Amino acid sequence: LISSISLWEIGVKSGKGKLELPLSLREYCERLARVDLVKILPVDLETWLANLELPWEHKDPADRTIVATASLRGCWLVTSDRAMAAFYARTVW
Repeated sequence: LISSISLWEIGVKSGKGKLELPLSLREYCERLARVDLVKILPVDLETWLANLELPWEHKDPADRTIVATASLRGCWLVTSDRAMAAFYARTVW
């Protein structure tokens, strides 16, 4: 599972030159969507509400949304972000 906001973050970093993609973001997302084992999740109302209800003083709305998505789905979160890992126990990196 991949939150669509993660793809947005990839696009932002790529646009700022902090991440190089070998193809356009649109093509990257389209190819990713065709992978059988990958499901891209939209950020729905329940996820936004869970984001706002997190008892976590983290100001980055994208990170909060990613944590809310993982929490709602009971998924492991793959991240190198220490603040996210400190808040959400089911983290791998």
